[in-house]
Amino acid sequence: MAMPILLSLLILFLASHRSQAQTTIVSPSNTSSFATAQYIINTTSSSSLTYLVDTTGSMFDDLQQLKLVNNWLLDSITAKFKYGVRQYTMVEFNEPTFGQVKVTYSKDEFKSFFNSLNAYGGGDCPELAMNGLKVALENSPDRSIILVLTDASAKDYNDIPLLNSIRSLITTKQSQVVFLITGLCSSSNDPDFLIYRDIASMSSGHVFQIGLSDLGKNSICFSSQSDSA
Repeated sequence: MAMPILLSLLILFLASHRSQAQTTIVSPSNTSSFATAQYIINTTSSSSLTYLVDTTGSMFDDLQQLKLVNNWLLDSITAKFKYGVRQYTMVEFNEPTFGQVKVTYSKDEFKSFFNSLNAYGGGDCPELAMNGLKVALENSPDRSIILVLTDASAKDYNDIPLLNSIRSLITTKQSQVVFLITGLCSSSNDPDFLIYRDIASMSSGHVFQIGLSDLGKNSICFSSQSDSA
């Protein structure tokens, strides 16, 4: 089921330390779920934030739009971490390369990392998202929140050893993976997209879909992939 969700929900969700995987709907007729989302913000220690970013050529327009709201979005997210952010990690994935990693303890430097990203290469729609996620998990501290930004499904969805490594890292590190998807290669019911929901469910994360035209901070609106759909 797809439901419209305000950007503020993503901010609340990212700031909710170890919330259970769920779909929270915000609408004029259902404000109680929004209150619940606020209630579960209950961090008791500092957190770490990782961006895993698809930098293939098809992401050019997406990155340009995201850069326009990056400072505001990052400030809004980190403001919800009562005990601060102890590490910021930026990981890129492309094709055939993936895994470029930058680490900082400065929010301003992290903003600079994102604003300097360039889209290039690629060529087909599915991308090496799972390979990128493994690198992100390996280079992020325990109990990090990992935000995946891509416009494509996962080409490596059926790499069993890779997926086993990812599941082991999630179990060991207790990190939370949230997907922000701005496109589809085929159908959201295909296995190369369903892997996102599997990973999100396992990590108490979430999958959000958004149209490129909605990437402005004043009108941004998400469509959530229900984990129970």
